[in-house]
Amino acid sequence: MADIDLGRRDPNDLNGHIKKKLILDVLGEPDGAHSFDKVWIFSYKCYRCGLGCCYKLLTLLCGLCIALYWGCTFACLTFEHVWCWTPYMRCFSIFAGACQKFLGIIMNCCCAPFCETCGLFFSKITMGGRDPNELNGHIKVDFEDVLGEPDGAHSIDCVWIFSHKCYRFGLGCCYKLLTLLCGLCIALYWGCTFACLTFEHVWCWTPYMRCFAIFAGACQKFIGIIMNCCIAPFCETCGLFFSAVA
Repeated sequence: MADIDLGRRDPNDLNGHIKKKLILDVLGEPDGAHSFDKVWIFSYKCYRCGLGCCYKLLTLLCGLCIALYWGCTFACLTFEHVWCWTPYMRCFSIFAGACQKFLGIIMNCCCAPFCETCGLFFSKITMGGRDPNELNGHIKVDFEDVLGEPDGAHSIDCVWIFSHKCYRFGLGCCYKLLTLLCGLCIALYWGCTFACLTFEHVWCWTPYMRCFAIFAGACQKFIGIIMNCCIAPFCETCGLFFSAVA
């Protein structure tokens, strides 16, 4: 297990907005309204005593169980994203890619000739590990990414150390248990799913797209001839009109 820095318990500044290090962050007496010096001093001591003792007591009673709970929770969340949502998104991106290619052919067939003809007007305008592909790079579930104690609100050192161990234990064991029970079946399922998906695209969709592209190419050429016949003379005449403009 990595070494725990007991002095800095919130390296990612998760709870940096909670400022309870000094009494001045909570209580303050303006000029002209000061209590007795002894009262202010003992108020400060009482505040620090109440803050430290109450927080340490709460973490002592509940910290280990909560750390274990969050470890298991983020283990389940990581398992769900890695083994379910990411492959689903990959399937969706493959279908979306096919739709994009289909729409691209249609747009290229219908709009490209018009855009090429209109380009005569604007031809001189110049406008100036295990996750090598980072599929789940957005999932950050280390102890430092979930729990953090700001300055002035530290639990007992042993509680923080064992909370770290409980969290890592819950995260590691729960995730490994889920992958042990379900990982092989899910991996086999996704392998078969992407095999069928690849087969469908390679042997069905791509030849269909090729046929469609051939027919669309003929339509594009036909539309291009019509656009060139009807609009090009007008563009050339307008070009002569503006050719003498300095």
